[in-house]
Amino acid sequence: MLRNLVVCCFMLLLSACYQPPVMVKKYNPAMVSVNLGYMPRPTSFDSTKSAVYISGGFMKDYPGFSPVNDSEDMLNLGVFSVNRGLIYKNVNFAYGADFFAGSFKNKSLEASDPGYFNKKSVSGVKFKSSLNYFQTIRSFDFRIIGFDLAYSKEFGDFAKFRQVISNTENRYAIPATSLLSGGLSSEIIFKTRKSFIKRYGFGINLRTTFNDLNYQGVDENGQKGGTKSGFAPSWSIYVQTKHLYFVGESSKNGSMNLGYKF
Repeated sequence: MLRNLVVCCFMLLLSACYQPPVMVKKYNPAMVSVNLGYMPRPTSFDSTKSAVYISGGFMKDYPGFSPVNDSEDMLNLGVFSVNRGLIYKNVNFAYGADFFAGSFKNKSLEASDPGYFNKKSVSGVKFKSSLNYFQTIRSFDFRIIGFDLAYSKEFGDFAKFRQVISNTENRYAIPATSLLSGGLSSEIIFKTRKSFIKRYGFGINLRTTFNDLNYQGVDENGQKGGTKSGFAPSWSIYVQTKHLYFVGESSKNGSMNLGYKF
């Protein structure tokens, strides 16, 4: 009896001393998810050396901030893209613009939290370019090395939110609303014979942001949020009929685009 009483008192003491961990949130610019992407362009097998590509698509990103349940937060964006691609001897070049709009859905914070919101609007524009060196062997274009560059500008309620949330304890946010990004890419694209599908392409990419993406704000212990940096690898697939084409990309997030070439 005495032993059980001692154990109960000990457990009560522990529960009185226990404090649940405080959720520390980090908010990145939505542009980080869309700042670079695949740009279609003519191949050496095409009769025309210049083409315009127009597409619409959808992307979804789970930010995956800490702790684990932050992975429920979701970024949903619709993207409209237009670019022109050109081909010269052993060189491809493309340039264009994207327009994106959607929302950042918050599922990890309770309504009683001072930083709570249901969702906030996201919109923006991106200007992009890409240069590739390639070699043709039989039915294959080996786009050996490519250099990508993009500038993005973000608007909407989520961008405004990041400007002020860092004043709340245990909330880190990157207030930047413009990003300059670059990357390296490599791709193999080949033509088919007597098939509805005319082109297949498979690529890998390595991308980074040139901006210093510093988190603003402090936690309850006065610790700063640090910097978001580093390279993000991804892969892409390209499928084309005579005029229609499909692009799928995957890294930490995924995107799909369906377009028309003319």
